[in-house]
Amino acid sequence: MERDWHISQTFIRRPDGRVEMRLETSGRQELIRWVLSWMPDVRVLAPKSLRDRIEEKLRDGLARQGGIEEVSTSSSSGQAAAP
Repeated sequence: MERDWHISQTFIRRPDGRVEMRLETSGRQELIRWVLSWMPDVRVLAPKSLRDRIEEKLRDGLARQGGIEEVSTSSSSGQAAAP
């Protein structure tokens, strides 16, 4: 990858063409906003606490817009993945 988003970032190109991005941060709020800005093109794989917070934010947004009442969830492990 050619773009720098964070000093600790590393990328792994997956066999299926997807790219996995890993990074270490100390603050969650900025990271949450950044991940949400990439929706629906990314999926947070880990840590679970970040994945849960992203899901909560997405559900809150749908509720405010009169969106769907229940969204199915799936659980994965790994790191944040970028398209």
